[in-house]
Amino acid sequence: MDFKPPPQMSLAGNVSDNWRIWRQQFEIFMTASEALNKSHRVRIAMLLHCIGPDCVNNFDFGETGSTKYDVILAKFKTQFSGLKRSVFSRYEFWKYTKPADTPFAQYLNTLQNLARPCSFMETDEMIRDKIVFPA
Repeated sequence: MDFKPPPQMSLAGNVSDNWRIWRQQFEIFMTASEALNKSHRVRIAMLLHCIGPDCVNNFDFGETGSTKYDVILAKFKTQFSGLKRSVFSRYEFWKYTKPADTPFAQYLNTLQNLARPCSFMETDEMIRDKIVFPA
């Protein structure tokens, strides 16, 4: 059975979250397609093909040029996990307005999701302030 690979990873927005979500999708794809039993070389090729040229071209393979799948995966994690864009995330959080006819619970859930990558010291207080002072 053939399984469709995940879409290429996006470098737009919160790259850290994009990486986390993309990696989950990729791991599901690798498991479903029984690719985890293949050689390191084949798994690395699948990873590089699926993640897309934008990520590959921005990736530093280092001097070692490792041939171990887990090492390459860990290098991607290190590179992308550090790319949190809290200023942009905060901008998105503060500019968001409650759409008309949206239930409060859905609005609150959206605010919680928008606040997650913002690195607020007091996330609950920021959400409260956004609700009280919607801008």
